[in-house]
Amino acid sequence: GENIGAGDRRRTLKVTFSSYAISFSCVTLSSLLCLLLREPLLSLFVPNQPEAIAYGVICNNYLVGTAFLLGIIVTNNQLVQAFGFTTYQMVVSLICMCGFRMLWLAGVYSHFTTFECLMITYPLSWTLNVLFVIPLIIYCLSAYRRGKDFKL
Repeated sequence: GENIGAGDRRRTLKVTFSSYAISFSCVTLSSLLCLLLREPLLSLFVPNQPEAIAYGVICNNYLVGTAFLLGIIVTNNQLVQAFGFTTYQMVVSLICMCGFRMLWLAGVYSHFTTFECLMITYPLSWTLNVLFVIPLIIYCLSAYRRGKDFKL
């Protein structure tokens, strides 16, 4: 936000792309570690309970395996906030994180009551969130790069 306020376009774009790279790298590295060590890690919390560990592995696969999306969402949130579009991001998050999941539970999950069907709502809602915010970010960055004021 400070670079935007100072009008330092080059640094703003550099920091933006660096933030995405750092976020993606850190989340991906930690996710890979959690995926590789999922059973030993889960065994620390639920020793000698193979059924609980099996459910934990399913959670791990859906949540940790797609955690990079959360890194993108957090970076998107910060970028959109820096450009002054906090309400848009809040509404998108509510629709994707809450509304979509509620619709999924009422529509799809009511017909396919499996744990996997429940867990898939997380990466799907995260993907929707990213897809709904990308056009705003592209708009903001392109307008900012050209030196124009941006308004919705």
